[in-house]
Amino acid sequence: MDNKFKQDDMTGVLFVVEDVASDKHPNLTGNVLIKGEKYYISAWTNTAKSGKKYISLKVNEEQKKQEPKTHSDLPF
Repeated sequence: MDNKFKQDDMTGVLFVVEDVASDKHPNLTGNVLIKGEKYYISAWTNTAKSGKKYISLKVNEEQKKQEPKTHSDLPF
């Protein structure tokens, strides 16, 4: 049985981030497929001054991966 999920074009998914380290880290992360290109989404839950809740989004073309530091990256 093939359990691999195939994402359809013009659809996306967001997952709750269980361990949010600070207010600057997203509450939700996921991706969306648009015209065959995958975009990565970070989302934050917020409350407006009026008290109304909303979600703000940031979309990136590539998922940012933290590069491991090498000895040449060190300042000394």
